[in-house]
Amino acid sequence: MMRLSGLGRKSLETGPPAESVPRRRRDRRRFRIGWRWAATCLFFTTALAFSQEGVRFAVIGDYGSGGKPGADSGDVANEKRVADLVKGWNPQFIITLGDNNYNSGDAETMEANVGRFYGSFISRTEEQNRFFPCLGNHDWRGGKDWHGKPEDVPLIKPYLDYFTLPGNERYYEFVRGPVHFFAIDSDPHEPDGTDVGSVQAQWLKERLAAATEPWKVVFFHEPPYTGGPRHHASANMRWPFKLWGASVVLTGHEHNYQHLRIEGLDFIVNGLGGGGRYTGTVEEVAGMIKHYSASYGAIRAEADNNKLVLRFITTSGELIESVILQKPPG
Repeated sequence: MMRLSGLGRKSLETGPPAESVPRRRRDRRRFRIGWRWAATCLFFTTALAFSQEGVRFAVIGDYGSGGKPGADSGDVANEKRVADLVKGWNPQFIITLGDNNYNSGDAETMEANVGRFYGSFISRTEEQNRFFPCLGNHDWRGGKDWHGKPEDVPLIKPYLDYFTLPGNERYYEFVRGPVHFFAIDSDPHEPDGTDVGSVQAQWLKERLAAATEPWKVVFFHEPPYTGGPRHHASANMRWPFKLWGASVVLTGHEHNYQHLRIEGLDFIVNGLGGGGRYTGTVEEVAGMIKHYSASYGAIRAEADNNKLVLRFITTSGELIESVILQKPPG
C-alpha cells in the first residue's frame, strides 16, 4: 500500500509552503506596480509591441504521451510536433496544465514522456529551472493504473523526484517579470483539499492578495467550467478567483481548446499538447466564446506591465485565437 510518507527529501507534508517564492534571486525580477483595475479582454490577430521588461512563455497541456506503454508513432509524433512548435518560439520558460506522464505516472516513463521533448528547460536547481508543471490525474496514479479508495492515496514520488519546484511542489507560486504564477493541485487526492474552504484554497487567496505584479495567472488541471465532451466540470474548483485577484485561469484535462468568460474572468482550457484529441461535440455552455479540437497546439504567451496576450497556435502554425488582457490607461 502506498502512503504519504517515506519520500525522503520530498514528502507529502500538508499545509501551505512556508516560503513559496524564495527572495534571494527572484526579487530582482519583480515589478511592484500595484495595478488595481480589472483587465478587459480584447481579440486581435495583429502583432503587438512589448516593452523590454516583458516575458514570453509557453503553455502546454495533457502532453506526456510519447513514451507511455503502448505508445505508437502517432503519440510520439504529436507530442514532438508540439514540442518543436514551442521551442521555435524560444520561450523563456514553459508552464504545463497537468497530465505530464501518461498513463500512470511511472518513473520509468518520465524521461520518455517529458525529458526527451522538454529536457532543455528542466533543471535540478530551482534557480535555473524553466519548466513549471502542475499535477494532473494521470500524475497522481502512483506508478500504476490506480483505482483504489481515497484513503489509499497513491504517491506522486516519480513527479516529485523528477521536477524541482518551489514550496511543497504540489501547489506553489513563482514570479517572472510582471507575471505572478500560481500552480494549484486540482486532483481530489490532494492532502490539503480542493474545495473553496480547503487549506490550499486559503493559501491561494492569501498569496493572490499579497501579490503586487500586474498579472496573476492561476493554472491547474481540472477545469471548473467546460463544454466537454469527455469530462464534467469540476464544480469544487469554482473558487472566487476574480474576487481574489486572478487575471486569468488556465486548465487542461479536456483534450481540446476552450475559452470561456465567467463573471468577467477568462477561463482557458488547453489539452492539445499531444495526448489523444477529444473530437466529440463541445456543448455551448454559458460563457463559451471559442472551442477547437481539429489539431494539436500550444499557447504562446507574452506579457509586459500593460498587457498579457495568450495565442493558441496549432502545430501547422495556424492562429486559432488571441486573447488579449489589457490594463486601462491611467
